[in-house]
Amino acid sequence: MHLYRHVIRSGRYNIITNFGVLPALPADSRLPKNFKQYIILFLFSFLAMASNAQQLSSRDRKMLTAELEKAFDLDQQVRKEFNKCITDHGGANPCTELRQQLERQDSINQQVVFPILDKYGWIPVRLISKKANSAFFYVIQHAQVEPQIKYAHLVDTAFKRKEISPVEYAYFVDRLRSKQGKAQLYGTQTVTDNLGNTYPYPIENWTVADSLRKLIGAEPLDEYLPSSGLRYHQLPKLDFSKYCLLIGHIWSQKNQPVDSVKVAIGTEQIGLTDANGFFMIAIEKNKVVGAKLTLEKTGFKNAYYPIKGEMDFYDIYAMLR
Repeated sequence: MHLYRHVIRSGRYNIITNFGVLPALPADSRLPKNFKQYIILFLFSFLAMASNAQQLSSRDRKMLTAELEKAFDLDQQVRKEFNKCITDHGGANPCTELRQQLERQDSINQQVVFPILDKYGWIPVRLISKKANSAFFYVIQHAQVEPQIKYAHLVDTAFKRKEISPVEYAYFVDRLRSKQGKAQLYGTQTVTDNLGNTYPYPIENWTVADSLRKLIGAEPLDEYLPSSGLRYHQLPKLDFSKYCLLIGHIWSQKNQPVDSVKVAIGTEQIGLTDANGFFMIAIEKNKVVGAKLTLEKTGFKNAYYPIKGEMDFYDIYAMLR
């Protein structure tokens, strides 16, 4: 069962289908003229990759399995060390080097795994190993947004073949949406910023999210978030067709949080940072899209942050000098 099927009707959702990430079309929409040609080309490409995978020799399968398993082990090893640092130090300065190491390892893993995906597609688990299969998912999951969009159709295929779990699929959907500035569907994604502030990314529709969470065995958000240990677990429940959320992280050159920073649009003050250099401000989209935020505090130079494009939320990272 496709976990999206009962939320497809909303035009605000992007639907991951066998053809990649496509916007949900209103009932009166017409497909573009070249849509059929696109689908035909895609299917030929998909079938060619599937054929390549099926024709792998036993030796090739062993070699690819070894490469993928190594990528998976390296992905998990560096994350285990980084997560321990986050737990021990709250994500502040001591974790910076590990964060950079993690990013370097992700890049190395992508150089191994992505060419395999490009040539063979998502090789069925029966031809490799469960750990090798997991490498496909986690290397995509930990990539930047562009490759995630590129390989979304393969994630969807793997989910439908039951080679990734509903929980993993939910994590991928939410992470991809969050990276595009879109509110989550399931509420799986939380963040630790450079100041140690922890919070969940915004959630599209709490009622729908709880229904989806039930399908994957997760507790309702109103039960989960207060017990999550997140510093900021209280999220505003917004109508994202009209409102957006500004999430701010403001620090000094010494990487210390700066409190009481005025956040303004033009001459209108819309909020302040707290003692942790953090703010969450709900505001109408028509007031903020295309505007420029001013971050102001006595003793520091003003900083400016342009709001580009219409999104459900904006993560605003700024150092004051």
